[in-house]
Amino acid sequence: MDSILILFARVPELGRVKTRLAPELGEQGALALHRAFLMDSLELLHRASAKGVQRAVWLSEPWTPDEVFEPPLRDCARGVQQGEDLGQRMQNCLTEHLALGFRRVVIIGADSPTLPLEILTSAFAALRDRDIVLGPSLDGGYYLMGARTVAPEMFRGITWGGPTVLRDTLRILKILGMAPVLLPQWYDVDTVEDLRRLAGDIMRLQEAGEPAPRATLKALAASLAGLVRGA
Repeated sequence: MDSILILFARVPELGRVKTRLAPELGEQGALALHRAFLMDSLELLHRASAKGVQRAVWLSEPWTPDEVFEPPLRDCARGVQQGEDLGQRMQNCLTEHLALGFRRVVIIGADSPTLPLEILTSAFAALRDRDIVLGPSLDGGYYLMGARTVAPEMFRGITWGGPTVLRDTLRILKILGMAPVLLPQWYDVDTVEDLRRLAGDIMRLQEAGEPAPRATLKALAASLAGLVRGA
């Protein structure tokens, strides 16, 4: 297989994940939600592997998975993100895997539990003919980056985590003469508003008889119940 899907994720540690949701959900609630997102993201990787794509997980730091995560991580290649910011970490990851002989490398985050498999399929298909593919997110960044070549300049001069990440990336790519394929817009779940959007999307999936992210569904029920009690 010449294609690999890589999940970038934070180690699930109390007080260090989903910090923007912690004031409403509490640190334990935020951690439970992050763990659910991670579990469903691993399930997405598993589904992608059935399409002939290798899978890997690059964590924010070294971690020995507990009994919940050990089984789904067992067959995943694993690495630790290296770099001073997200741009450097993605650059290092892409460069390493391209050097290993992969011709198409796609990175996603663990904050989009309802991301359709079809979008990932489209990303790999786009990389047959184009060098870069991006998945624009509603917050001005991107939820996916795929590449079959890397220029270090792609990741420089960008304020990571800000609302202009995608715009600045597109500007830099234009200067470099690289025209990316843009996938359908999607969203990361970082705020209470995002959480409510997620709840609505999962409800629509269930009404349509389509599979919903199971771990997220369970954690979301507890999270929204807590928000109602605290309202």
